[in-house]
Amino acid sequence: SACCLDVNAGFLENGPIEGLSHFCEHMLFLGSEKFPEEDLYMATLNKAGGSFNATTYWQNTNYFFDIAPDQFSPILDQFSQFFKAPLFTENSTDREMNAVDSEHKLQLKHDMARVYNVVLALGNPDCKLQLFGCGNLKSLRDDPKEKGLNIRDELLKFHKKHYSANVMKVAILSSDPFEKLRDLVVEHFADIPNSDVEVPTGPQRSGGAPPFRTDQLPAYIRVLPISP
Repeated sequence: SACCLDVNAGFLENGPIEGLSHFCEHMLFLGSEKFPEEDLYMATLNKAGGSFNATTYWQNTNYFFDIAPDQFSPILDQFSQFFKAPLFTENSTDREMNAVDSEHKLQLKHDMARVYNVVLALGNPDCKLQLFGCGNLKSLRDDPKEKGLNIRDELLKFHKKHYSANVMKVAILSSDPFEKLRDLVVEHFADIPNSDVEVPTGPQRSGGAPPFRTDQLPAYIRVLPISP
């Protein structure tokens, strides 16, 4: 059995803290008000032979898992709580910043990621695609401190503002009859708070300006690879 939930919020919603949406993705798994144990979700999935992951993109964030069918409903309960009342504890906040920073440093060694960022850096400075999506210790710890921002408070505000039921889509897959799957969705996801958030459309949603101005094209870019 498997489940996937997509939130129509990503890098473009970072606001004053670069990497905030990606950091929220990392933090979401680390306990909720109903299930405060930090590693319960991961331990439950591992014990049942399941797996999980999540990915943050420019316009959306995607969470997904798979697990043995007999454990589907209990894990759906844990999973759905992340979108209702995550804890975002101070201890896990500090530790997970380092995990994001490590992920960023790994990307610096990947040629495809380097080429992608070089292309963006040489593009239209008025386009929001220029922003720093992944985040690191500087953007998540040092810069907010200089601005007088508390990263946990900003996480809670980000989640409350953007993690609204009206901009979420969920899909589940299992061998059970449709009626039972429908009831599972209603049971676990119907009470996710709905703040009727409005998501920009058109050019504003895709970066606010073209990735490249006409005077910047055509362009030929050579990037020296790290990998042999």
